[in-house]
Amino acid sequence: PDGSVRYRWTLVDQIYDFLVGISFDPIVELNPMPAAIASGETTFSDYEMNVTPPSSWRAWEDLCHAAASHFVERHGLPRIKNWLFEVWNEPNLNGQFWTGSDEDYYQLY
Repeated sequence: PDGSVRYRWTLVDQIYDFLVGISFDPIVELNPMPAAIASGETTFSDYEMNVTPPSSWRAWEDLCHAAASHFVERHGLPRIKNWLFEVWNEPNLNGQFWTGSDEDYYQLY
C-alpha cells in the first residue's frame, strides 16, 4: 500500500536450504514476474504465472540484486559461485510464456 517492496524468503530458504543440505547446487530460475512489479496481468497455465515484463526495470534490478545478496549471505559466495542462474524460461514462446519483446527480454537478462 505504501509503494515499498518487501521480500519474503521463507519458502525459498526452505527449498534451497534442503538442496544445499544434500550437497546439490541448484539452478536458480528467475521467473515468473512477481505481481507487485509486473506491467500487466497476463498469466500462463494453471499456475497463473505472470508473464509480463516488469513495470519498472529498477524494481526488477532491485529484486535480482536482493535475491543474489540473500543467497550469498545465507550460503556464502564460494557456494553460490557454483550455482547457475537462468533469467526466464522459454521467452521465445512470445505471447504465451513471455509477453514482452525480444528487446525486453535482453534487458530482463
